[in-house]
Amino acid sequence: PTAQPDDAEQNAWREVQGHLDRAGFDPGPIDGIPGARTRAAILDADPDATPAHLRSGIALLDWARSLPSRSP
Repeated sequence: PTAQPDDAEQNAWREVQGHLDRAGFDPGPIDGIPGARTRAAILDADPDATPAHLRSGIALLDWARSLPSRSP
């Protein structure tokens, strides 16, 4: 099972998941827990992402904020 992130990380992951969802990538539940679907969505959005990119929601915030939102 995935370990529970602390509050700051959980909030960051929740925001990353929201940006992924708005950009058309399925991160699974927007719950702040970086599970398999969130990690797969990151890799779909950025095939060059490395395992280091997947460790910290806080570190991914700028990247996630730069994702273009899909058109409605």
